[in-house]
Amino acid sequence: MKNQLPLHSYSSSGFTLIELLISIAITGIVAGTIINMFINHQNSYRVQLQVAGLHQNLRAAMNLISEDIRKSGHYTFLDGRIHRRYVDWNPEESGYDSFRHSVYGVNNITGQERYGDNTDSIMIVKSGDDRGHLQPGAYAGKGSNVLNLSDLDLDGDGDDDLNSGGRSFGILVKSDLSGAHIFKINSVNLASGSSSGSTSGTSLTVAENFPEHYSAGDVIARVDIIVYRIDTGNTSFDVPVLERKNAGCGNTFQVVAEDITNLQFNYLLKDGRLTEEPSGVEAMIVGVSIKLEGKVNVPGTGIKKRYLENMVGIRNTVL
Repeated sequence: MKNQLPLHSYSSSGFTLIELLISIAITGIVAGTIINMFINHQNSYRVQLQVAGLHQNLRAAMNLISEDIRKSGHYTFLDGRIHRRYVDWNPEESGYDSFRHSVYGVNNITGQERYGDNTDSIMIVKSGDDRGHLQPGAYAGKGSNVLNLSDLDLDGDGDDDLNSGGRSFGILVKSDLSGAHIFKINSVNLASGSSSGSTSGTSLTVAENFPEHYSAGDVIARVDIIVYRIDTGNTSFDVPVLERKNAGCGNTFQVVAEDITNLQFNYLLKDGRLTEEPSGVEAMIVGVSIKLEGKVNVPGTGIKKRYLENMVGIRNTVL
């Protein structure tokens, strides 16, 4: 009898329904974890990106304000008089305001259109970059309100640097720095047959008489009158912005940085005191502490605030 081959039992291997469900559940958990990590990473990146942008805005704004304050009084501190009704920079006073030749500040402004409530504003006065020397034949007589020039192009770049419109503030400085006088141009009178920029003679009628004589070799320059404010009403932006204007160049307020919500100044006086109210002590200011606040609204995260502070010494202050 032949041996019969053993019978073998064959079964098909595979996942049971329970195993399949467990596998799907594990896959879902792993995938959900990965997706959640990706979303968290994206959110974190978005937060970091917006906060980094805010930091950049704060730094750019601080650098610009600091540089302007550092140069305040350049070539102008020698004249300590107050000039009245020259420029509208103080939102709490109607009409044109007074200024000295360094810095003026307004503390905690409230209820003024396009000025953030409880923010500060500052005005900085300094010699502009457009400057030169009085040429032979150019002069301003003591007690006179007329300045005779050979040319309105002070720095030789081909453009008029002074006029009776947006560039109506200038300064004369004695060549030995013994005196200086800021002037406001009321009118420009060209010599007969001459045109703007010619060398055939121009006379300027100014608002106040010159306290001393100025002649060839003395410095003449355009004057910068810079104002900073926080604007909460700029319709081009849905966030508060820091704005700057240079009234000495005829500029209107221009946006410096977005998302800047507060601007505060404290003033260091030459007797060592620090005050936030500069009214009446402007002549004693030797340094300015600048405080900037900014904030961004990050979707899904909320408001993120950042602060920046810097103390700036005024180079041109005479103690």
